[in-house]
Amino acid sequence: METLKKVNAVAHADMKAEAFVTLIYAVVDPRTLGVRMVNAGHDPAYWLHKGKIETFDSTAPPVGLAPPKDYDQDATELSFSLQKGDMLFTFTDGVTEAMNHAGEQFSLNRLKASLLEGGDALLTTERLLKAVQAHAAGAEQSDDITMLAVKAA
Repeated sequence: METLKKVNAVAHADMKAEAFVTLIYAVVDPRTLGVRMVNAGHDPAYWLHKGKIETFDSTAPPVGLAPPKDYDQDATELSFSLQKGDMLFTFTDGVTEAMNHAGEQFSLNRLKASLLEGGDALLTTERLLKAVQAHAAGAEQSDDITMLAVKAA
């Protein structure tokens, strides 16, 4: 949480009025598989475990909006432990908001359905990227498409 507070302090001092950045700050301990995470106004992060998806919505304001003295009052750090086979998945809105020629977005429902198909982190992100590209069917990409998957082995 201290790192995120420092990032907010620098961003708040440097950003123009009403400018902000959303992000997910997560630390995974490779020895214990413990996770500490803050979602600062970003799309949800997903924890896939036991065949289900747990959603981690925003637990803090976006970075840059709040003055440093006020930022930590609204921020909450989540803690949980991954088990063997669990996956932590994050993404940018360019994934879910990718549009086809009819103006239909890829959507959170399609993303979640793809995540539940299983597989390792690389297979999951490759499958999702192919699904997004198939959905867009050549329509122009309007936003970045970024995904991060971490699977406990």
